Amino acid sequence: MSAFTASNGIAVQSETQGITGDRRIIFGSGDNARVITFSGKEMRALIETLDHEKDEDLGRWRWFEDAGYVVYPGTTDPARKGVRGVTVLNEQIPRPYTVWEDNIDTLYGTSADEEARKKGRDAARAYFAAHLEPKPAWHDAKPWETWLLTIDDIEHARTLDEDREVRDPAYVGDNSWLHITDARITAGRRIWPEDAA
Repeated sequence: MSAFTASNGIAVQSETQGITGDRRIIFGSGDNARVITFSGKEMRALIETLDHEKDEDLGRWRWFEDAGYVVYPGTTDPARKGVRGVTVLNEQIPRPYTVWEDNIDTLYGTSADEEARKKGRDAARAYFAAHLEPKPAWHDAKPWETWLLTIDDIEHARTLDEDREVRDPAYVGDNSWLHITDARITAGRRIWPEDAA
């Protein structure tokens, strides 16, 4: 039986019940004691729920495949603006790893434990998969639609070609075409065909 006194002074005792694996929790002591029994599955669910609440309070995400890994959105490295990055922490080995979404196989942080580094990358992949950033509407633009696009901070009305590219007026020749997902396009709205809504 394990015993613990919470910060509010309530004594908590916990014991696992023999073959069934049920967990008996006793709050308080003596005549005022309150006993609650949970099945093993219920107790696991309760623990994970409380961990999840704590993680949300701390602004982090826990990887379900290995709950020892937590992911914090963002990094302390300001060098890569515009690219999502995360800080991954293995709670067993308190060394943070920085992982960038656009280069997820490169992990920044010191550790001789290659298995921990691999799991750090896998935790980051799982985080990015679970937290997809909404892509801009113009990334779904179709060939022959006309969009009012902001390219290098200037608005231009452009029609997409069959390759979903538009001509950038700042350039001539082969360099004048940009794909609709090019990072120089920072805003856009479809102007033809018009929305029926």
